[in-house]
Amino acid sequence: MKNFRYESELFEAFIKTVQYVVSLNQLQEVEEHLSLFLTAHFPASWIVFVRKEPDGAFSLPYYTLDDSVAVALTLKDEFRELAGDVLASGFMATAVLAAPEPSMTVLLPVVVETEVSRVMLIGHAGTEPVPNQILNVYLAISGMVGAAFERIYYEQELNRHRQHLEELVHTRTAALEREIAERKQAQRMLHEERERLAVTLGSIGDGVIATDVDENVVMINKVAQELTGWTEEGARGRPLLEVFDIVNEVTGARAVDPVRRALDAGTIVGLANHTVLISRDGRRHSIADSCAPIRTVDGTVIGAVLVFRDVSEEKRAARLRDSLNEINASINSTLDYNRIMQSVVVKAAEAIGCQSASIEMRRDGFWELRYLYGLPPEMIGMRIRSEIAMAWKRWHKQKKHF
Repeated sequence: MKNFRYESELFEAFIKTVQYVVSLNQLQEVEEHLSLFLTAHFPASWIVFVRKEPDGAFSLPYYTLDDSVAVALTLKDEFRELAGDVLASGFMATAVLAAPEPSMTVLLPVVVETEVSRVMLIGHAGTEPVPNQILNVYLAISGMVGAAFERIYYEQELNRHRQHLEELVHTRTAALEREIAERKQAQRMLHEERERLAVTLGSIGDGVIATDVDENVVMINKVAQELTGWTEEGARGRPLLEVFDIVNEVTGARAVDPVRRALDAGTIVGLANHTVLISRDGRRHSIADSCAPIRTVDGTVIGAVLVFRDVSEEKRAARLRDSLNEINASINSTLDYNRIMQSVVVKAAEAIGCQSASIEMRRDGFWELRYLYGLPPEMIGMRIRSEIAMAWKRWHKQKKHF
């Protein structure tokens, strides 16, 4: 098995892989070029991507093995069991598989939007175990592949919506051009189109707010009402920033007004990262959005449309994955039990947003506080009886503690 003489060589190989893969725009390209890169820069002999179809069968979107070898591999019970376990659990696995010669194989989950989309198998010649340093890099690469797939999915979906909107605009423009000779008829068609647009925007799954050129709200759909806490009657005619209250979640400073940016630039703009929408009742939502100017058929800007969605759950899931990776890194970097347990308490509490957390150890009929987060350090070693401990834990649950 190929070994890296220095950690800097391993780090350089990983950075090259990241830089290369993030530049790709098709799923097939990611699988193909990543396979080539891994076999060129890492001790990998062959690569196979596995996906489980709705009927339970395994398919191979991409592989570097010969066709007959790849098909024979998927028919083996050991392969099917290992791949199924990784798809179900989301955890890495290693095993010696015959493909066709015995190969030390690493099975890595590729997670897209919190679900294991497929499994990446990296085979190494021989049965020698893969060093932990390389396994950790493989895990990081599998996470990067999942992020690349997720980005590609979003870009493809965005392109489909953009194409659909362009088709709608083209169709409407052609219709208006055919009927421009009669002013009254054109006005009536414009009114009907506005009504249809309002129904369409009111039924889609994203929040939508339309404004006039003075940034006063003229339309707000149901999803946007739920996220902002404003009814359509209450929001209509009000300044956008009174209804759409956004701040930077890190600094707390007011975020840049996306509608003003779109109106000034005359093009589509997006929100900055780490943007939080504060609803009328004080609820906070992490959001992603885009804003575009609304134009008449002659190109005159008459307002803007703001489309946004709640990404709080996605961010929470990402933070949880990051915390789990940090906990795993802590465990791998030290044999100190106390440091490991303290790291677990801190990272787990931060991941789910607890105000405080602790681990209690059972000793001599008492519960003893050992590892703390957000609690006075003098509480370490405090003992309480079982009945009090259970009541204390119930109170903590109600206060969003654990």
